[in-house]
Amino acid sequence: MKKIILASILMGAAFASKAQITISNSSFPKVGDRIIMHNDSLINSALTPGAAGANQTWNFTSTILTGFQDTNTAVSLANAPLSSSYPGATIAINQGGGNYGYMKAGTTNLELLGYSGDLMGTGTPMAIRLNPAQIVAKAGMTFGSTYTNTSGFAFTLPGSAVGQPTFDSVRINFVQRIYNNFDAWGTVTTATGTYNCLRNNSLNVTTQVIDVKLPFIGWQLGVQVDSSASGTYLFLDNTSALEVVGIDVDSFGTVTGARYRELGTVNGVAAVNESSINMNVFPSPANSASVILTSGLTAGNYTGEIYTVNGQLVNQLSLVAANGVVAMNLHDSNLSTGTYVASVRNAAGEVVVSRKFQFVK
Repeated sequence: MKKIILASILMGAAFASKAQITISNSSFPKVGDRIIMHNDSLINSALTPGAAGANQTWNFTSTILTGFQDTNTAVSLANAPLSSSYPGATIAINQGGGNYGYMKAGTTNLELLGYSGDLMGTGTPMAIRLNPAQIVAKAGMTFGSTYTNTSGFAFTLPGSAVGQPTFDSVRINFVQRIYNNFDAWGTVTTATGTYNCLRNNSLNVTTQVIDVKLPFIGWQLGVQVDSSASGTYLFLDNTSALEVVGIDVDSFGTVTGARYRELGTVNGVAAVNESSINMNVFPSPANSASVILTSGLTAGNYTGEIYTVNGQLVNQLSLVAANGVVAMNLHDSNLSTGTYVASVRNAAGEVVVSRKFQFVK
């Protein structure tokens, strides 16, 4: 399941004195928002989430670095396929590659209602609805606030769809419970600036149960049961209901992932309109004959880049979008088999779209 990763972007540098904040619904995403996170895949051993309590100072400029970027765009439901499967949704998040998340922004809660896309790798888009929905953000949270949210989904597929043609069906039941504890406030500094933040120290407990239906026998319940627990420290400002910094830890408290939000625009203000931008790889998985095609661009000059997932730049070229389309050919890229990230930057140096892809030598 692709984790829907969500963030918003600030306009200009932000340097603020310490002040305690309360999360409000004005920070919930709006159509036109560009959602970019810098992910650090080489975790610095000195990185910690810091202390709890009031009036803290956290500086992550040297401990959270850029490895690769995730770019998502908030679009209207009219621009998202299968939106009719999500009654009550008010906005969709285009994650690239044909994958979408559907959200409901209400007075108090920002809820994730489900996903659509080729989520199982079968080649056919499908809708997965969360019941109950996941609360992604909650207005009114301040220092000392707590709440618990339970969400989940269940769906059934033919055995052949998951590589088990001898099974009639496979049923997957997933339940996630998140315990949210707003245990600190203070200022957070990243490569993009300094922000007044409220920290959510959350515990995520998940259980996945797989049932199998066998020919002439019927359902075999609980064939595979997986449970896990992990934590996430989300440093939230009041410009976006989502994180300025996110630090993931395992059940032992060891840091397993980190990310920070890119400086830019938020809530549709002066945002690059990317609702129609699509990046696709043909054929996929990619090989030396493949082309990475980006469409829906504004006419102008762009830079195409290919990175390893560890953030190493391996290829860069100048592109011109005369008709809104640019193509990056991989025939001379000298890539080895593995996972890479392709990005397109505009003339201002902003990443307008990026996506991971697999390359086979």
